Amino acid sequence: MADLRSRLPAHSLMQQTLALHPPGFNVPSGEALSWYKGALGEIAVAGVLAWLPSEFTVLHSVPIGEQGTDIDHVVIGPPGVFTINTKSHPGQSLWIGGHGLLVSGQHTNYIGKAAQEASRASTRLSSASGLTVPVQPLIVFVNPGSRTVKALPEGGVRVLADWELLGHLNGLRREFSAEQLEEIAAAASRSETWCSAPPAVVDARRLAIHFNAIVARNLQGAQSADAPLPTPRMETRIDTVVPARGRDFVRAAPHRQKAAASRPRSRGRAKKSVWQELVKAALFIGVAWFGLTVGLPAYLATIVTP
Repeated sequence: MADLRSRLPAHSLMQQTLALHPPGFNVPSGEALSWYKGALGEIAVAGVLAWLPSEFTVLHSVPIGEQGTDIDHVVIGPPGVFTINTKSHPGQSLWIGGHGLLVSGQHTNYIGKAAQEASRASTRLSSASGLTVPVQPLIVFVNPGSRTVKALPEGGVRVLADWELLGHLNGLRREFSAEQLEEIAAAASRSETWCSAPPAVVDARRLAIHFNAIVARNLQGAQSADAPLPTPRMETRIDTVVPARGRDFVRAAPHRQKAAASRPRSRGRAKKSVWQELVKAALFIGVAWFGLTVGLPAYLATIVTP
């Protein structure tokens, strides 16, 4: 007998992702990608359910039947028992009416499958606990877009966004006593309640570590296995490092050509300034000589009395 309370959120989906994920690649691609995205959705909803009061019992990835299918989440609490079918269509519009549920205009069978899932859970839990256990089916969309409700879904199904789930469960009136909840939770936690063969024993810690490593690489911008290789880029060749004004800076080779081209102009400017100084000196000497030989005797003649 296996205790299903040890099952991780998205337990089955993580196993499928890793089984299809080529070793050595960064993030899932191809067939593994859909399982990977589904697992992220179930983990997100499990994070919401973790905020429920301690009176609630929450089971994840509950295997049911003999076909390898499971129920994403089973919630047992004072307001009753709920099966949750998680859907991950971020940002996409929803249209709800009777048996119809459209996602971005595409028809789905979500409502019928959710109602059938709850009915199977009710039958099995009632048989295992000896109580009459009605089960309400919930479809929870992770981060959906706009929603249009033409009519309430059939079969007692409720369609919620992930941010509405906690308020919905906490806002319902109490249906079960503490003793009834204990009996139902004990029955729900036994694997034989849901299927004849117990699920395979899996190292949950190892499973979580492997899957979380993929998530971490994806968050860091790693590429998938089928992504095209990046085109190599030409890099600027670094010439040398030379000191300038007390600190080093890197000068590329093209700059050297500019510096070399500027040197002749610098020497030309230097020659020109020398000639200007020589001309100025010659003019100064000429003026001084004229003053001493012509100007000064003429001035003395005007002030000397005969």
